[in-house]
Amino acid sequence: MLDLIYKLSEILAAIAVIVSLVFVSIQLRNNTKAVRASMAQASVAIWADNALAVATTSDLMDALRADHFPMRTPLTKDQFKVAWYVNLTLKNFEFNYLQWLDGNLSDDIWDGARFAMLDQFASLQSYERSWPFARGYYSSKFETLVNQQIIPEARAKRAKSRRDYPDQVVPS
Repeated sequence: MLDLIYKLSEILAAIAVIVSLVFVSIQLRNNTKAVRASMAQASVAIWADNALAVATTSDLMDALRADHFPMRTPLTKDQFKVAWYVNLTLKNFEFNYLQWLDGNLSDDIWDGARFAMLDQFASLQSYERSWPFARGYYSSKFETLVNQQIIPEARAKRAKSRRDYPDQVVPS
């Protein structure tokens, strides 16, 4: 009888070790996910800080604007500010999208961000105009989302607005 109790206790101890290892692996996975999300957020924050510095420091903005090569002529200050704003907001949308894909952002929050991004693409020409130049700055997953969903939906939304409100100016 003592031998049976001993063997059962060994089995229970082995099961307890396995359960605790599973628990530790789940905790480790969750911690890794949280660290990655935090690092991504820090990266976006640094990017935003740099963009804000450019937008608010006139000398820096002028120097970068004069050195901006995708256009044949230097951008005006307003064009340059819009380009920085577009890239900054796209980086934020990308962060939200990737966090949503990883399960770190709720569907409700992502749906709101996606709606805002779609609205930006549909109502501001700068987004779609700058996308061919800017898309290389973003992840392939985000690029696919914008190319296959956001831009076609924004074009459809603009076309519908032109049909529904023919007397109003709607971007092409």
